[in-house]
Amino acid sequence: AREHHGGLHRHGHQRLDTGRHHRHPRPALDSKPRQGRPRHHPDARRERPHRQGPANAAQGPERQRLQSRPPGMGGTEMSDQKWQQEFEALRAIILDSGLEEQVKWGQPCFTLEGRNVVLIHGFKEYCALLFFKGALMQDPKNVLIQQTENVQAARQLRFTTLDEIRRLEKTIKAYVKDAIALEKSGAKVAFKKTTEFSFPEELERKMDDLPALRTAFEELTPGRQRAYLLHFSSAKQAKTREARIEKSVQRILDGKGLDD
Repeated sequence: AREHHGGLHRHGHQRLDTGRHHRHPRPALDSKPRQGRPRHHPDARRERPHRQGPANAAQGPERQRLQSRPPGMGGTEMSDQKWQQEFEALRAIILDSGLEEQVKWGQPCFTLEGRNVVLIHGFKEYCALLFFKGALMQDPKNVLIQQTENVQAARQLRFTTLDEIRRLEKTIKAYVKDAIALEKSGAKVAFKKTTEFSFPEELERKMDDLPALRTAFEELTPGRQRAYLLHFSSAKQAKTREARIEKSVQRILDGKGLDD
């Protein structure tokens, strides 16, 4: 009974075929060997070309400096917009001044000991440097622009092409240096009092229709009130002013400021 016969083990049990010898059948003698490395080969990834992009254009220390971004600046602000190259050029110039870079209002903002000095932002027709105390800056080239009559402190230095930024690089550096010196001096912009601002007619009508809005607005801090009034008044068309007011009603009722 212990002898092996055919498919029986010597104990009389039938031998089970696990099939492990049939998982990888040998290729036919006339089949050709597979060319190149298989896809799962550990060296296969080394053969893939490295994808180059705008952020990889700089080399060496310059590339490392431009790619170093503050927390929160992942690429949306600097790479997914119309003015990418212009932003990078302006950013490189400002970083040479020693200012610290942060992200505020979704834009690269440069500060001195936590105080805002200059910000880069873009619009449909132009990109610009926004100097927070531009109204106090010297402007020998007469290039600083007040966005609207309601803007009290900030001034813009606008650009429409990368070549323009390169051509004005010395001017940009001089203005950034002036802005830093102004901030170090402790100079303050004398803002108008809230009572000196005129209420847009659209806001007055909305407060008449909704008295709780007037009460909530009056309970806001003076700074928050001014921010709302500037935001509403800066719109040139009545339709735009009405839309801004409607969008802000709930925030005002909740006691929040425009940027809270």
